[in-house]
Order: sequence, then structure tokens, then C-alpha cells
Amino acid sequence: MKIIDRALKEFDLKEDSVWAVRSSGGLEDSFSTSFAGQNRTYLNVKLKELPKRVLDVSYSNESERVKEYSKRNNVNCDSINVLIQEMISSPQISGVIFTKNPITNNKNHFVIEVVEGIGEKLMSGKISPSSYIINKNNLEVIEFYEGDSKVNLSKNQIKELVKYGNTIDEMFGWNSDIEFCYNNNKINFLQVRPITT
Repeated sequence: MKIIDRALKEFDLKEDSVWAVRSSGGLEDSFSTSFAGQNRTYLNVKLKELPKRVLDVSYSNESERVKEYSKRNNVNCDSINVLIQEMISSPQISGVIFTKNPITNNKNHFVIEVVEGIGEKLMSGKISPSSYIINKNNLEVIEFYEGDSKVNLSKNQIKELVKYGNTIDEMFGWNSDIEFCYNNNKINFLQVRPITT
């Protein structure tokens, strides 16, 4: 715990902010497997609680769930990194971009899923998102499902999300699964990983 305390002090974290503490294992996100959701994630963590939550996320890599997933996929994920991200407390919209259709594998289609507020509702499956299938070449909305959240993206937002999605793909050289949110009409990217087949 003292090592974690010393490490956290080096970053001069804001006392009045709240944080997300999440895992990033050595094999967490690859083209064939994703450990996302297997390890623990904690949201709205206060500064004084960070050391304990860093340990909790680290120890979650030893859970039966992670061991079973590793065994089932024939991978060994011994190492784990712990990420600390400042929370965006009141985003208007949160969502995920797939820069190819993960169901049909069509590389000309983007799939964008969005909910109101924080993305935990989407990631946990608590509500069904508004879902868009978009032709990345002409930005035409091919399919739209309103979902429980009833979020309607503007044409400018769709154009912006497709533009950034293409840029991120070019940067990493793969089709991406991108978590994002809008806060005060400004887009924030929270996580990028390859789309797991």
C-alpha cells in the first residue's frame, strides 16, 4: 500500500476530483480475446480511496472468473496494469464506436451505440442503447434503433464520430472499439482497443 501511496503522490492528483479505476491487462484486449469486464472497475472513487481500489482491481485478476476465461480461451494473463482516469461527472451522451460492423464484419459500416449520461449503463447492459449503422463513405444512416435511451445524434456529431474513428484506425492500423462521451458539446475519448472477433 505504501508503494501505491508514493506513486499516487508523484502525479499530484486533484483532491476534489473523482476517478475511475480500471484494469488493463497485458492480454486484456487483442484481436481474439478481450478481458474487458472480467476484472473489477470502480467509478466515482475519491482520492483517499484510490490506494485501496488500485489493490482491489489488481487482486481481481486472481478471481475465478478471470481464471475460467483464461482457461476457456487458452491464454495466460498473469500481468495486470491499473488505470486511473479522472471521471467526467456529467456527460450528456456516452457511447461506443465500432469502426467496422462487428456482427457482419463489413468494413464500410460504422456501428455507433449511445446512451444518455455515463457509459456504465451501456457497458453493463442495464438499458438498450440508441444504435446507428452508418455508411462510412457517404455518412448515410443505414439502420437506426432508438433503444431505451432515445438519443438522437445530430448529423454533425455523426460526421465527427466517423472522422475521428477513421483517424484512430489509421493511427493504430486496426478496426477499433472506441469508448467516448460528449461533455459540454466536446467529445472525449476514454478507451480504444481492437475489435475482438
